[in-house]
Amino acid sequence: MSERIADQLARLTAPSLFRKADAGVIAQLSAILLGAYNRADTDERKRIRQELKLKPPPQQLIDWALRQVGRWGLMQWLGKLPRPDPAAAALASATSVVKVLKAASRLGLMKANKGDDKIVDRWYRKVQKRRKTMAINYTFDPRGLPEDFDQGEWSKAVDAQLVGIGVPKAGNEVAYAGIKGALLLNEQFYPDAGSFRDGLRTAWDEVLIRKDAVPTARGKPVPNIEAYKKVAASLPTVTGKDDVFFQVLTSVARYVIGRSSEVPIDDENFNTQVRIGVDQYVSGGAAFASLTLPEVGDDGQIVADNIRAVGTLAGCYYLEKLRVIDVVDRVTEVFFNGMLPIGFDSTGRALHDYYWSREDRLTPHERMSIFSRVLGVAGGDISKEVQPNKEYDPATNSFLASVAEYDRQRRATTIFAAGPGQRPLTFLGEYVRKTGNDVARNATLYGYGGTQFAARLIAEAVNKAFEILSMPAILRAYGVTSPYQVIERVAANDWHTQVNVVRYKTSADVVKNVYDILAKNANVWSKSNGDPLFSEPEPGAGAKIKGDLDADQNKLFTYAQQWLAVNGMQDTQVEKLSQPVESKAGASLPLLNGGSSGNGLDTIAKLQQMVSSGSTPSLDQLRQLLPAGNA
Repeated sequence: MSERIADQLARLTAPSLFRKADAGVIAQLSAILLGAYNRADTDERKRIRQELKLKPPPQQLIDWALRQVGRWGLMQWLGKLPRPDPAAAALASATSVVKVLKAASRLGLMKANKGDDKIVDRWYRKVQKRRKTMAINYTFDPRGLPEDFDQGEWSKAVDAQLVGIGVPKAGNEVAYAGIKGALLLNEQFYPDAGSFRDGLRTAWDEVLIRKDAVPTARGKPVPNIEAYKKVAASLPTVTGKDDVFFQVLTSVARYVIGRSSEVPIDDENFNTQVRIGVDQYVSGGAAFASLTLPEVGDDGQIVADNIRAVGTLAGCYYLEKLRVIDVVDRVTEVFFNGMLPIGFDSTGRALHDYYWSREDRLTPHERMSIFSRVLGVAGGDISKEVQPNKEYDPATNSFLASVAEYDRQRRATTIFAAGPGQRPLTFLGEYVRKTGNDVARNATLYGYGGTQFAARLIAEAVNKAFEILSMPAILRAYGVTSPYQVIERVAANDWHTQVNVVRYKTSADVVKNVYDILAKNANVWSKSNGDPLFSEPEPGAGAKIKGDLDADQNKLFTYAQQWLAVNGMQDTQVEKLSQPVESKAGASLPLLNGGSSGNGLDTIAKLQQMVSSGSTPSLDQLRQLLPAGNA
């Protein structure tokens, strides 16, 4: 049935196109109209069937068929262009000009009359011209815009000021876009800034006021705005996109105006100039001079994993002073001596496995060696090639003291107004950032190499020790209710000493958590983009200014107070430690020679040379050969 309807439509349409149509033309028309009929909805197909029954068929039915064939012909013609033109194809699908439709139909059917190709070509040129005059969708290039830049509010503010100085938006779309592009390229991002209105007038003068500035091939200069209009009309063709960035329009316009003495704006090579201007903008950012420095970003000198490793070792060191592993070793020894009421059960198996796996654990001497190297504590033997970390303790104390001082003054400002001798919170917050940077850099430096593996080994041993000390059978055997009471009982009974459980337990917990916060926010300590470190109340408002440590600052305040409390730091100490000091230069990577004046082999060779020559090294010579702190 559809084929019969398509054939009827073809025979109705053919006389409008040809004086005489042969069977081949009827067959082609029928195939085209069959597709159009099948694509029509139910109501439209019903209308077509009803109108075909009328004698004679109404003209609107013939017009419908002619539109389908003509639009098909236009699409065939557009398909032969050197490059696809989706915009023209969209217009072709809505064209209703009978003359164009008939010419396109005959061209598509390969039965063109003389002049049909010119008719369609003129239609295409008109389409291009109309598209150039159509409203272009101007938008923002996000590159280089501040993070807090509000595109909508900024655009409204610019529109309002231009209207206020007598430039209506209707009919001046290109001028508005050019002025906005100039403002953006000149980095006028904030309408409430004092320099914004002057910047707007400068952009207005550049785009609209300058007369006789742009040469033409005809010899008569034209205003800048004509160059902007030419660029605006050319950009969609050059880029193949209807969206145009404000910055691109102005940047390219500046480029073609600057070279208009060589290539006038009405030259046949104008589009080539526009293409070069676009390429320069895209490849090198905006083609204009700027005082903006690149984002310095993270200095790459803080490594989160290294900070976590050092924090783990620091926590383990305080548990070492609590003698956790020593206590388990003693409990295991007592067990194997048959002096604990523990039989062949899970607790006995755990003690048995712990004893026979002792070769997989570090000895007390090896642990202290690691603590001395990484944390700078006394009591461990370290290689002569390395420097112990003497900065760990002062850097950690300074950081936590500065945090506590910030917290104290923060609380004070909620009750009292800032006094003349009181530093602003923002200043104190940035000093905390500086001390945090010092701690993080120091931990990064000493967290490389074997520190990562040593931290895991010691932490595993500590966890295993607490697992054993928490077993019910162990607690019952010692008549206590917690592993810390086991430690106290063993230390008192077997070694006749008292351990400070509160201090070392709290210190271990605090230092581990603080270093975890340092590692979690590793990118914060080197930032200098103007954002505060801590969230602060906004002056005169109920809201707050969100800081870089907003999620962790309350925990950090609590940890700092706990640290000061258990370590007995007086106010004078806290005040002294929280005083600003100059940032010192320091390595962010281990020195390949271990930080000494020569490596170990060089030192041995020099000593051998001195002895073989019959001279005994003096104390001063030994101090020069050996690293500081190890001689």
